Parts: sequence; C-alpha cells; structure tokens
Amino acid sequence: MDTQYVAAVDIGTTKVVIAVARKLSGEKKIEIVALHETSSDGVIKGDVRNLDLASKAISTVKQQIEQDLGYPISDVLVGLSGQHISCTSKIRDISIGDGSGLSEITKEDLERLSRETLNLSNSRERHVISILPQSYKIDSEDGIINPVGMEGGRLEGNFSVIEGEATAIDRVKRCFQRADLNVQKILLQPLASAEAVLSEDEKELGVAVVDIGGGTTDLCIYSDKIIKYVSVLAIGGTNVNSDIKSIGILERQVEKLKTRFGEAVASETNDDIICLPSVNQQPQKEIAKKDLSTIIEARMLDVVEWVKSQIEQTMKGKPLCAGVVITGGGANLKNIELLFKRELGCSTRIAHPVVHLAETNVELYSNPRYSTIVGMLYDALKDQMEEEVPVHHNRREQPKKTRQGQNYGYEERPRQTYPTQPEQTSDYYDDEDDDFTEKPKQSWWKRLMNKFDIEEV
Repeated sequence: MDTQYVAAVDIGTTKVVIAVARKLSGEKKIEIVALHETSSDGVIKGDVRNLDLASKAISTVKQQIEQDLGYPISDVLVGLSGQHISCTSKIRDISIGDGSGLSEITKEDLERLSRETLNLSNSRERHVISILPQSYKIDSEDGIINPVGMEGGRLEGNFSVIEGEATAIDRVKRCFQRADLNVQKILLQPLASAEAVLSEDEKELGVAVVDIGGGTTDLCIYSDKIIKYVSVLAIGGTNVNSDIKSIGILERQVEKLKTRFGEAVASETNDDIICLPSVNQQPQKEIAKKDLSTIIEARMLDVVEWVKSQIEQTMKGKPLCAGVVITGGGANLKNIELLFKRELGCSTRIAHPVVHLAETNVELYSNPRYSTIVGMLYDALKDQMEEEVPVHHNRREQPKKTRQGQNYGYEERPRQTYPTQPEQTSDYYDDEDDDFTEKPKQSWWKRLMNKFDIEEV
C-alpha cells in the first residue's frame, strides 16, 4: 500500500470496522478513501476470545476494502479495549549528565526516563500500552510540564502507565495474523475516540470523554491538556439489549426496538404502546414505551454512576470546566445526553468525529460510532501533518453571540443534522479566530439614515 495511505481496524464486541485514509493536502485534516464494516464475532466485552470467529470477521472486511481500493493491505493499526486495561501512577527518576553537577535536560533525557519506566513496568502478565507523562521534578522543583532546556542534577517523572493483559494483547496479534495482516501499532481505543472529538480548548479546560460501545464503555479524562486517567467498564449496548430481551422480546427484535423507540430518560417518554409482530399466530405482544425506556435508563444509570465515581477519584474536587462529551454507538440513544447532564450536573454534549475529518467525509462518517476509527487514522497521520503549514480554505464567519438561558455561549453555525442521527447535532468549536468584538446597537433612525445616505443636520 502507498505510504501516504494508512489502514486501521476497530474490532469491537458488535462490529468490525476497517478504513483507509490519507492526509488532506494543505490542511490538518484526514480524508477517508474507503471504509467497510461487518458484524463482529468472537469478541466479548472488547476482548478477543475466539480467534477463529474474530479472524473471519476481519478477513471479510479486509476483502471488501481491498476490492474497493484495487490493491492489498498488509499493515494496519489496531484499536484495543477491554476490562483488562488499567491505568496506574508511577514515579521514576534518573541522573542528568555525569551526575557531578548541573546539566541541561534534553529530549533524549526524557526518552531515557520513559524507557526506564517502560522497562520497570513490563512483566510477563502485564504489557505496557502507553506511558503518559503527567509532570516532572528537577531536583527539588516540582510541577514542571516541559523540562527540556532547564538545568538540574536529577530528573524525576510522574507517569500514568496504561497496561493490558499480555495474553489478551497476544490474542489480538495472532487473530490478525490469521487474517494475513501485520499489526503495525496498537492504539488504546479510549485515547483514539478522545482525539477524534475534542478540541485543544476542551483538553485544557478539563473534559471527560465517554465512549459507549457495544460491550464496553471507555472513559478518558483530560485536564490542562494532559491525559489524567483512562479506564474501561464492561457495560455497553449489549447489556441493554439483554435487559430488554429478558422481558420476552425476541433477540432479532431487540436492537430495532431499542433504537427506534427507546430513550435514556423514562420521564421524557410518552405513554404510547408498541405492538410487536405476532409469533406463530399468537396474540401480539405489547410494551409501553415508558416501560421500555425505564429498562434502558436503569442500565445506563450504572454507566453514569461509574463515570461519576471515576471523575471524582481522578479530579479530587477540581471541576471539569468543559464537562462531559459522549460518543460511540451508544451516543445515538435518544436523551442519553440529558441523563448524563441530570446525574452529573455539568455541561454535556454528543460528539461527532468531525474535528479532523475532511469536509467531503463529514456526511458519511460523522456518526459517533466512527469516533474510534477516525481517531486511530488521525493518530497515524498527524506526524505528516506537522511537516507542513496548513492552508485554510473557505474561511468561516465569526461566531455569533447568542443567549442560551442564563448563560452566554457562542455558536459557530446554524444547527446541523446528520443523516445517521437526525435528532443530534455537531456542536464543536472552531478556534480559527478568537478576536471577539462588540459594538453598541444603533437606533432605528440612525440605521435608516445610513441606509439611504442621509446626512445629519
């Protein structure tokens, strides 16, 4: 495959998605040239359990996308999730220079410190996926974010180390080998989803990204542009489906029933009755929409309470000023945003992966269910983007100042809907310009004089 293109695979509990993308010339955007997906099999709670079934699903989408492209794919980036993922805090230190006095700290010193942390963290049972620097300490001075160029005798680093089960990671690699694909790099799915939907401002203010998938819910917390915490909960859309099925609903009807009639807040649901198709000429089964939504809300409250507890443990009273961002396939559930806002008491929005997408891709791939695959592709191409200065086309108009209840916000454009989710909108902030201005409102008489060029006497 041409080096300007990259391929990524998001293998989840309910679906397998493969996509190929390239960097859009002159802009820090990616263009997806092909994407295919199929139903997943052999994956439980984000963890590959049956290599044969999972590899067949991967082979299916591989063949489909190769037919579209006209050439074979050999190397791919792979997203990893599952409840075996853990995030722990670790501190390591090294001496600078020859240790006899003060020396200037270089990038090589930071890399050496990261390698030390990696070597001491890896084990037979646990494998390090990512090492995320939190802060540094030079001799007795702590709280340093970027120590390069500073002088000191000893450098200490505080890291968040993300690990996974070595056997689970090995199963993923062997699964792709069976599909004749080489795993070029493993990326953590929560980090990829966050990258696809967040602006730099949100990362600085503090934000939690909740990616609700089929078998798991991923959480990634940012503050001061630093990833503070990552975690995975083994609850997702399949748990909701199981709850609905338990009241006597056929499995093939559950997903359609949930997506068409279900809501995350039962109090917002009307009292309509849903009539299900007859089974073997038996009387039709009926279910109230409010009862269906009550089942959904009860399970989603488990997710919300877990998110709340993780935020409290991580932030320790410090607020997330950018609130909570919900993405993933579960974000398409009606009123899920309202449930999070009600329970967490902070601003909440549904996020579409449009931050790094080319304009031509927005209509096709802006559904929240594609956040992970878009984030993975961007991660693979972002190094290329740093090599050239972006050229801005179609400069957007200045955001218009509006009043929203008792708060003042800024909206970039009229509300926009997406074909895959007409109820939701993409509310992302484009900070291309920040030169906000205000001017006094003119009287009707003054506006009339200006319109007809009447001079004041």
